[in-house]
Amino acid sequence: MGVCTETHQTKLQQVQCLALVSEKIYCGGVGKEIPVLLKTNGDYSTGWKVAAARNVHLHDVRALAAISDCELISGGVDSYLIATNAPPVSIHVIPPFSGLVIKYYAKILLFYQEN
Repeated sequence: MGVCTETHQTKLQQVQCLALVSEKIYCGGVGKEIPVLLKTNGDYSTGWKVAAARNVHLHDVRALAAISDCELISGGVDSYLIATNAPPVSIHVIPPFSGLVIKYYAKILLFYQEN
């Protein structure tokens, strides 16, 4: 069990998934926005602040996977798997039932289409 040390207001009604990478936390849940919390180091205290938000899904976000410091893969109720990268901003949308084969290799998601 943990102890709540901070709370943060986001536009999400309910957080259902989290992804942590280095000093960033991505939050997903009820709502199509994915807020990004960054760790702050002040003179007297450290904490977290909502820095940005990614808005790429049509409906609720149910799964998050942080690949690196700027790469995020998310899945939602809309049945799309979306890979985003920032900066520079790039969005790769993988539609449902597209015949893609997904393989996991050394904790990296590789996507390719069978011929």
